[in-house]
Amino acid sequence: GTGVYRSYIARAECMAHLGDQRAAVLDFSAAIEVNPLCVEGLCGRAFMRLALGEEYDCVNDVTSACELDIYAVTDHILGLPDEAKKLLLFWIGTNIFVVNCRQIGMEKAEILQKSMGLGKLLITVDNSNPTWHGMYADILIALGEFDEALRHLQLVMDLSPNDVTAVARAGLINVKMNRFQMASALLSSLADVDKNGLLYVLKAIDSSRRRKLAEETIKQAEALISVDKYAEARSYYSLSLLTDPSSKIDKLRRRSRCLLKMGENSKAIADISEVIKETATRPQVNDYCVRGNLHLVTGKEFLACKDFMQAIELERHQAISLIHVKPGRTVLCSIFYQQAVEAFSKHDYQGCHDICEMGLVIDGDDIEMRKLRARAKREISKCIVQ
Repeated sequence: GTGVYRSYIARAECMAHLGDQRAAVLDFSAAIEVNPLCVEGLCGRAFMRLALGEEYDCVNDVTSACELDIYAVTDHILGLPDEAKKLLLFWIGTNIFVVNCRQIGMEKAEILQKSMGLGKLLITVDNSNPTWHGMYADILIALGEFDEALRHLQLVMDLSPNDVTAVARAGLINVKMNRFQMASALLSSLADVDKNGLLYVLKAIDSSRRRKLAEETIKQAEALISVDKYAEARSYYSLSLLTDPSSKIDKLRRRSRCLLKMGENSKAIADISEVIKETATRPQVNDYCVRGNLHLVTGKEFLACKDFMQAIELERHQAISLIHVKPGRTVLCSIFYQQAVEAFSKHDYQGCHDICEMGLVIDGDDIEMRKLRARAKREISKCIVQ
């Protein structure tokens, strides 16, 4: 009866105060035998086992108590000293992880049911801990309760903005639910901070959804460019490149333009250089002109001249038209002349001559360029005679 199990509880509490945890466990067990619905007895025995270091039995008692009244269990745990409370919560979290990974001697439904109760207990005891919300979200994902899982992942992101794993999981769930706009917004934020993690997530997405995600990503990038949000657009292009390798060259060109607008010239050069490498069998004049202008911005005049010379060799009229727009014929001729003078001073007469030749293609009326070309030609002739 009620009086009997209350007597056992009272004696167990006395034993606990006296420091005799073993005796307290026996009395709490006796109380539970009399009244199997005794949450107080289950929690009391769990706490004694906590003090004795009996992790497995302790967590099992907490699990049983949660099945009866999770809020009463929460109150009991909140009454523990801080160190004891931290250890108990750690044990519960570890148990959820181990049980879900190993699945020893339990059916999946039973595992998830046990994990669900313990996960809910963790966030009930400490709602401000992002780790518990993330763990609970994983359980919900396994149960197929995606919307509720997303709610808890959002709490993780709010509580711990640098937690990229929460962003990755939320992105993956949105893909699974065919919410590609939201998925692209989440996953694009990982493109520049956790590329390896993003690649791992993308492997879990089937080819059809990956294609749709890539399409949505490009759509969002173009919308962002239209309102001059180049940094965000860059991240979307990065995601699209990882999601779907098709149209790689076009995506690299677009990302390079974003990087240029952002002032990240070295990265822009890297992207356009990759384009030039990928199109080696069908080179484009515009790519060389773009990289040439980028080299000018970064103060690499010699490399700029090489790129513009290559562009002129590929298609003279198109190259001259592009040069006229940027950096301008006069500006580029001046740079060509400076590079030619430097080559001459180093006795690289052939190099000087070649630069002058290309400079005169840009502006055939440049008198100084003509004079320098003639001098270089004479020096070349002397070398041949000698």
